[in-house]
Amino acid sequence: MGGLDIMVLNAGVENTGTMIEDHSMSEFRKVSAVNLNHVYFGLHYGPARMRDNGSIINTSSVAGLISIPTYAQYSATKAAVNSLTRTAALELAPRGIRVNAVCPSSIKTDMLPPDHPEIAIVEAIAPLGRVGETEDVVGLYHFLAADESRYITGQIISVDGGVMAGVSLGVLSAIVQAPGA
Repeated sequence: MGGLDIMVLNAGVENTGTMIEDHSMSEFRKVSAVNLNHVYFGLHYGPARMRDNGSIINTSSVAGLISIPTYAQYSATKAAVNSLTRTAALELAPRGIRVNAVCPSSIKTDMLPPDHPEIAIVEAIAPLGRVGETEDVVGLYHFLAADESRYITGQIISVDGGVMAGVSLGVLSAIVQAPGA
């Protein structure tokens, strides 16, 4: 059919909850293979099958932008995805192929069961006060795939309910109300 116009590199597994010193190397290899290698291989092999002026959209994570205790492996792989995104954007720009990354925070999916402790944390720290839904993220993918975003490349864009904007009023209230504050 003449080649690809759009490529979305979207895969991920997490293994949060343990400190770096408690991680196994086999777990690190697994997380790296899924979260990082798939993006690398997509960027390595995909452009040869793409038409010029296309769009590559990588799924990263807000965890790749900030450090979170017990998220070391997941965060490291997603930070590497952000770096690959920027480098590929520079390398593919002469062909007009745009490369961007979407960095969701916590989104209601099978990876985030309803009883996951992360939900309460996000509800407290996100200025919008809730966990995201897939409908909150999909519009950005559509935009980055469309011609209307033809001058956007090398960007790492958060979809996070305001988490990366700063400290929420909920967090400030909790600090002020905390015993001994």
